[in-house]
Amino acid sequence: MQIIKNEASKRSLRRNHVLSIALAILFLITNFFILNSCSSSDDDDYQKKEEEAAHYYVKYEVVFHGIGSNYIHNVTIGYISEKGHCSVSQHALSWDGTFGPFKPGTTVEVNAFCDRVNSRGNNSARLSVCNGNGPFVLKAETSKLGENSVSVKYSIQETD
Repeated sequence: MQIIKNEASKRSLRRNHVLSIALAILFLITNFFILNSCSSSDDDDYQKKEEEAAHYYVKYEVVFHGIGSNYIHNVTIGYISEKGHCSVSQHALSWDGTFGPFKPGTTVEVNAFCDRVNSRGNNSARLSVCNGNGPFVLKAETSKLGENSVSVKYSIQETD
């Protein structure tokens, strides 16, 4: 009789042990989902605030007047994008690019150099800013007669 009691007691202990493990696993899974849903909501709120603050876009335009089509022109352009300082080298005499989003207070700029320019050519750089889906508004422009480098710089304002 005692053997049967011990067997029943062992089965009961095993059942309790399995039940305890199942409850612990259920507790861990529930906590995992609760914590992930909370942090996801916080991340979404933070991301929305970041997107609201960073909705300005910048359009750069650079034009050089070369010395003729028989020459290869080497043009180097440095600019600020949403990723930081960038540059491009090309043979074309004009370049434009649109970048963003940027936050208010960000200083953006474009610097360009051409190795061979027409001494009577009007070389220029322009910088325009738009707020969200609004139109681009010219914020900075330079035009230099016969010079081989141009640059413009502007700090984005909350009122842009």
